[in-house]
Amino acid sequence: MATAKDIAKDVVDDVARLATTTGYAVVGVTDTPLERARSVQHGAERARESLDKARTDFDAKAQNRVQDVQNAPEFALAKGRDALSTVHVAFDGFADRGKSVLDRIR
Repeated sequence: MATAKDIAKDVVDDVARLATTTGYAVVGVTDTPLERARSVQHGAERARESLDKARTDFDAKAQNRVQDVQNAPEFALAKGRDALSTVHVAFDGFADRGKSVLDRIR
């Protein structure tokens, strides 16, 4: 037969076990949303880094396009001069050929 002292010891042990289990449950319940929040925060940080890189890349490309547009008149003028030079060379060549054909015929 159990004595009062044994019963009291069992009750104390049960209360201690319940308190420990309850404490573990509280920690487990609060850790789950905290873990999820940390995961979401980590994902947000990665997304932010990705956006920052994309913005930096876009800014660099946009700056290059701005420079291209600013240089377009000079580029067009240079291309026009090259084309005109080619036409002059071809024209002079055709003129020389035409002169030599006419000289042969005479």
